Amino acid sequence: MDAPKVASENKFKLKNKDSSLTLYLSNESNSLVITIIEDDSVPLRTFSQKFTLEDLIKQSRYFKLFENIDQLIPEIKSLFEENKVSFSIETSLILLILNLPLKIIEEVILSIPQSKADTNQIISELCSTVNDLRKKVKYLENQITKISEEKLKENLSSKDIILNEEEKKMINNWILKKLNQENKTIEMNLLYKLTRDGDSSSTFHSK
Repeated sequence: MDAPKVASENKFKLKNKDSSLTLYLSNESNSLVITIIEDDSVPLRTFSQKFTLEDLIKQSRYFKLFENIDQLIPEIKSLFEENKVSFSIETSLILLILNLPLKIIEEVILSIPQSKADTNQIISELCSTVNDLRKKVKYLENQITKISEEKLKENLSSKDIILNEEEKKMINNWILKKLNQENKTIEMNLLYKLTRDGDSSSTFHSK
């Protein structure tokens, strides 16, 4: 279900330590419609309920103060703006808790059931999420390759290159000593040269 098209002033964010919700208020045929989207769910879960003024009066006599839904909506909005609305998410519904301004009136709890899932939309949202994850993985792979190549260049700096015959002889003796074959010689071939073979890490590791 797509987000309803309502004025921005009728759109609110609600958060607690576990969840984040986007909530929309609207008046449809003189009924208060509350639509909620659970922001962190994949696919997005949507909850919606329509209340007539009579429905709300059954919840609390406080709503008798209003003649119609148009009068009521600004009052509901003020509760959100003053952080007097909290919520609890159950298995298939959201409980909205309204802390009404009159102390003699207990808080009102409105039940907003989950909307019926649209299979095609769920598939579309999951595909979109997978595509986003693929893009992030590709980005990370490119970053890792870039860092690896930079490290390779650092490791192939002049201080790691055999500069003269003396250093070559020293390495030769060190290898023979490890092999217990001192006083012999070995032939060393240059397998990789940055200026000749390029700076690709794949080329380096293929040598």
